[in-house]
Amino acid sequence: MSETRVDAAPRPEANRYLTFRLDEEIFGVPILEVREIIELQEISPVPRTMPWVRGVVNLRGRVLPVIDPKIRFGLAPVEPSELTVIVVLKAQDASPFGVLVDEVLEVQRLDPEAISETPVTGEAGEFVTGVGKLRDALLFILDPNVLAVQ
Repeated sequence: MSETRVDAAPRPEANRYLTFRLDEEIFGVPILEVREIIELQEISPVPRTMPWVRGVVNLRGRVLPVIDPKIRFGLAPVEPSELTVIVVLKAQDASPFGVLVDEVLEVQRLDPEAISETPVTGEAGEFVTGVGKLRDALLFILDPNVLAVQ
């Protein structure tokens, strides 16, 4: 009996990224890692955590840690505005966590050929897995596994 091999069709979500603004730069995370986007709510600080962990929120009875990637990148903290939201991510080896962003933009589809390896070295290179070319801007693609609160 011959064995027939069926290749799975590529998932269209695999090349899609949720984009958001931190200061004037555009960042993105794979859409497959995004669980939801929630309005900014009161974040309760947790003593003696890493500086980029802003605290925790109650998300439908579940405690969700919230990080500020700008602090993690060595920038000034996110200043809350009417556009500030929390993007809930689920990394491979971590519990869900929230990422505080200045503004969510849109979901962008990028062909793998439109993504260059990160030219960034050092600590920043740990977070940025690639740089995508948009029409009139660059998209810094972040690795949720590195951002995750361990």
